[in-house]
Amino acid sequence: TEARQFFIQSLSIFEKYDNAAVTARILTNLGAVEMGLSDPRKAQSSLSHALDICESQLGSRHPDTLRTVLNVASSYYQMGEL
Repeated sequence: TEARQFFIQSLSIFEKYDNAAVTARILTNLGAVEMGLSDPRKAQSSLSHALDICESQLGSRHPDTLRTVLNVASSYYQMGEL
């Protein structure tokens, strides 16, 4: 979809500038789009990458990290793996 393509384009731009917080947010939004497209496997990949960034940059107790954990869990649930 068009939304997915815009997020992928944004991701490639921000990864070049090593802006971890924005990259994690883009990955989270991309995961949400992929979930909306009924593609939980792609969503899980995007969200897991976002979670890795959040944990390393923000710590495991930060609200953004915790929201990302919930999103990863949702992707596993949608795949029937929770």
